[in-house]
Amino acid sequence: MTSTIFIGNLPFDTLEEEIVEILSEAGNVVWFRTVFDKMTGRSKGYGFCEYNNHDQALIAANTLNNRIYKARAIRISLSDRHLQG
Repeated sequence: MTSTIFIGNLPFDTLEEEIVEILSEAGNVVWFRTVFDKMTGRSKGYGFCEYNNHDQALIAANTLNNRIYKARAIRISLSDRHLQG
């Protein structure tokens, strides 16, 4: 069963490919999505990532939280939110 994490404090110019590369250190990333403001089209500075299983999500939350990306400490925590494709 897949498991989702929340990624916050992302720079507004985040490149999804770079974040996925970082998140892949914890396991196989099923998908990653940055959340955008519907009115402006600008990143809201957070997103969600789904892993193959809960263990990989736990590894991400425990080892990648506070990782520095573009001079910002990204925040990672387990999420109960599941986005529809």
